[in-house]
Amino acid sequence: MTIQNLTYFISAAKHLSFTKAAEECLIAQTAMSRQIALIEKELNVKLFYRTNKKVKLTPAGEAFYIEAQEINKRYRNAKFLARSIDLGFNETLNIGFGMFETRIVSEQIKPFSQQNPNVSIILNQYPYDVLVKNLAENKCDIVFCPKNRTTFLKGIDTVTVKSYERQIAVSKSNPISQKNEITSEDLNHQVFITPDEDSAMHPELFAILCKKVGIEPKRVIRVNTLASILAMVEAGFGFSIVPGYLKESMPYDISIIPLKLEGDKKIPHIAAALLTNNNKPVQAFMKMLRENVRDQE
Repeated sequence: MTIQNLTYFISAAKHLSFTKAAEECLIAQTAMSRQIALIEKELNVKLFYRTNKKVKLTPAGEAFYIEAQEINKRYRNAKFLARSIDLGFNETLNIGFGMFETRIVSEQIKPFSQQNPNVSIILNQYPYDVLVKNLAENKCDIVFCPKNRTTFLKGIDTVTVKSYERQIAVSKSNPISQKNEITSEDLNHQVFITPDEDSAMHPELFAILCKKVGIEPKRVIRVNTLASILAMVEAGFGFSIVPGYLKESMPYDISIIPLKLEGDKKIPHIAAALLTNNNKPVQAFMKMLRENVRDQE
């Protein structure tokens, strides 16, 4: 079985349509059907249920789909690494980050890249649970996330890069947007837009925060990206609790207002790496972060 065979299968599993997969892979539909049949013959496993109108993955097909995607990703990374080395990039740094660390990461990789032009940097955004798991399994060299996400991990080196107070994102069409600060009274019985469990936040974490600061939401709408949150806030669907840095560059018609809540504290965002990771770019990157933090103090 070749990588190309896996690519055909992944496309068919993604679309659940041999016709759409054939179009994506630029081959005939009959050729796609034949390729899938050859894969099933090699594995001696049925990967798809076939009917006249559609196809569906079998349990074996679902399991194979997960692994095939991982193999394909590893192959692309290996190909990228080989080409990078051929072009003079002799080392690679895999950096992962969560929903709320985009700006933090971009601020840090630029000076590092300028100082280390031969290091190839790969960035990937993950849900926080996956992010921390990838660090523990050495799939990411360095991750950026809120500090509380790594409390259960042992043997990690961390640098607190930024600490932000929670603030409220609210549509400028809402009268509350005219306030200089927002309290729990303003937020009681309001609709909140929050990250969903797969992207950033377990529902119970938001419930704990609300209980801690005395907020009782009217309703909670959960979406999967920061862009979705901000778009819904701008459209007036509700409020969202966000890190303060968003105020520095807000492309939406939204006000970011300080949130004054008793018992609430700044949230430290950290960079973390395994102490056992001897990758030189990792050590250089963490050293640069410490120096940057020291210069800002």
